[in-house]
Amino acid sequence: MTSRSRLTGLVATSGAQPVPLDVFSDAESRQFLHRRIDDGRADAEPTAVAQITAQCGRLPLALAMVAARAVQGPAFPLAALTEDLARPGSRLDMLGGDDVASDLRSVFAQSYAALDPAAARLFTLLGA
Repeated sequence: MTSRSRLTGLVATSGAQPVPLDVFSDAESRQFLHRRIDDGRADAEPTAVAQITAQCGRLPLALAMVAARAVQGPAFPLAALTEDLARPGSRLDMLGGDDVASDLRSVFAQSYAALDPAAARLFTLLGA
């Protein structure tokens, strides 16, 4: 289970062991996409895989959403996915899911809502 929250209750009541994680490295991101998209396209399109990795910021959930789209459209070239990700204003649409746990807008909104007011303001200013 992964979470941005500390899950203290789970650690206290169930003996869970917390393991802090960072974003994937470039190599881990490529390996993740190769495992998820196992139909040969990742091997055939290494430039597209590198672009997807960069466009997703090496974030596991974002990479998983792109991989899911790739798997659902086996005839769709990965390079076309990079074009969709690069289109201004469309990245979060492309990375949307059909439930709250996999929709990046929802995940980001929940994370933003958990910020204290000063951190939320800084986050907003960084976006500007």
